[in-house]
Amino acid sequence: MCTITINPVFSTAPGAPGHTIVSLEGTYNCAGTIDVTIGCLGAASQATQALKINATMWIVNVDVANCPCGSPITITATCNDTPPCTTTLNTVLLCSCCPTVNSTTVSQGVWNSSGQLLVTFVTNLTIPAGCSVTVQRFYGDGAAGAVHTFTSSPPPYQETHAYNPQANYSSQLVVLSNQACTLPPIQITVSSAPPCATIPFWATACRTLQILFLLSAAVAGVLAIATTSLVCVGINNALPAITGGFTIAAMFFFFILSAVCRGCICAFFWKLIGQMLFIIGMVALMFVLPANCTQPLPFPTPNLALGAAMLLIAAGGAAVLYVIWYQNYKPQCPLTICDYWQVIKESLLTAVFVALTVFFILGTGVTLTHLGFDLLVIILLVFFTNQQIQANQNAGKC
Repeated sequence: MCTITINPVFSTAPGAPGHTIVSLEGTYNCAGTIDVTIGCLGAASQATQALKINATMWIVNVDVANCPCGSPITITATCNDTPPCTTTLNTVLLCSCCPTVNSTTVSQGVWNSSGQLLVTFVTNLTIPAGCSVTVQRFYGDGAAGAVHTFTSSPPPYQETHAYNPQANYSSQLVVLSNQACTLPPIQITVSSAPPCATIPFWATACRTLQILFLLSAAVAGVLAIATTSLVCVGINNALPAITGGFTIAAMFFFFILSAVCRGCICAFFWKLIGQMLFIIGMVALMFVLPANCTQPLPFPTPNLALGAAMLLIAAGGAAVLYVIWYQNYKPQCPLTICDYWQVIKESLLTAVFVALTVFFILGTGVTLTHLGFDLLVIILLVFFTNQQIQANQNAGKC
């Protein structure tokens, strides 16, 4: 007589997205093949032929699609004898709920004032349907990150940790909700810290060098615009030489910054270039009001002068500082929106000193009216920037 049974105890494992692999076994007393079907409400049944492993036992792995963990399922095993015999088990699909790590991106950012390297982990997880999964990252130096609980696959999330230098670490994401789930560790190697992160003198010097570079580079840029006007050069015959002197000073400060301070400044090159363009644009607003020595060259009309200044401001403040520096490097450094507005504020304050310097060098080429208009715009933007910083701090975005 044909008989067949299903063992009510079975195991599961995550399959492709939306799929669960169900491992079943049972007993049989029949000569024909054995088909096992699993179905749930609202999903097509999945059928697979079982394997007879001995004279009485069968096993099978069924790839079940679109049946969430915790949902009622119906398992049917049929022995294809003549006549066939069938058994049915109504149960619940209990999954192991082990998440799948699709990717983990590790980015080494800047060194902080404590001589530690900021390392950012961006984790992309897939959570089996119907599961609640709790994970926590252990950094490998005795510290651990925040505890995260997910009931569905989250967007990639990031965590940043400060590592001590000259050591190797093994970071691992641990599944707290199911200790049987094992995820592979990630190895991190941290090299020696740069002087700006370990020597207080160089930490202070780097901040000073940044200001000196921006001041000299922006003055050189604005004066370079003025040297294209024969009127400006006529007022101050030494203008080309002065422009060259500020250019050489800017190159010197940039060289020292690059050699000593690069590791402590996020996206070193892009930040300084963006600030320099932004400051030049802000100071170039002095050339908007007629009449000044830069007219008729290089700006034959006030509208053209305004357009050129706005183009420099947009290139530095929006294209370079916001898009390239902030948006591109915020996961790595890491950066917040307040860091962006703080850089804009620092650039505006530096622009005040650049404007004063240019005013005294150009002499009668620009008047107090030109300088006053420029400083008024800068001061108004400083107030606006402070409001942005405060608003984002109150919103918890910093």
